[in-house]
Amino acid sequence: MSKASNENLRQIYDQLVKSYDKANSIITLGNDMKWRIELINLLSKYCKKPKIILDVGSGKGELTYIASKFFKTNIIQLDYSENMLKNSVIRENKILASFYNLPFKANSFDAVISGYSIHAADDMEKVIKEISRVTKRAVAITAIGKPDNLALREFLGIYIKYVQPYLVPLVGGKVSYYRYLIDIYNKIPTNSELKTILDKYFDIKVFKEKALGSIYIFIGIKRIN
Repeated sequence: MSKASNENLRQIYDQLVKSYDKANSIITLGNDMKWRIELINLLSKYCKKPKIILDVGSGKGELTYIASKFFKTNIIQLDYSENMLKNSVIRENKILASFYNLPFKANSFDAVISGYSIHAADDMEKVIKEISRVTKRAVAITAIGKPDNLALREFLGIYIKYVQPYLVPLVGGKVSYYRYLIDIYNKIPTNSELKTILDKYFDIKVFKEKALGSIYIFIGIKRIN
């Protein structure tokens, strides 16, 4: 049973706005932006000229900003943290909502993107199914993963619990705000289990594991039933 409920996480995200960017950078050893860029670059190969994109769990708009450099199109930011949206680097097109119930009709977007967000879900498949509902074609996601190898899983669990939270004070963050990461890691499926869920809804074009499998990059095309 996870200690961090969806409401707990929403409150945490509201509180960590100031240190969020720098903390993400330090706990990924400076790779978070590189992986976001790689994600959108890969998406551009499978979705050439999207007319409208949804960024699910958009946070402070980092992925939206990168996508805007690749695609000259309308990008909607959606997050359940009001403070994250208020502090987004992109000022327009912001919606406060949960990724469990996206407030859009089916097939509303040419692509749905998400960066370091959906791992917070208690019901991963429900979120993935909802994302598949609102996209016409493509999905691009990067998030926390869990390697299949048991030794690696244990090693990463120790790193996430006992090392990562104590790095964030170096950039002004609070240790207490990042202790939730181990709760997220414990509840998420392994990468192979996640691929099984994704394969129900998407033709998997790319699934790359980064940092010993602790991060994944996924590109998929919606299955038409």
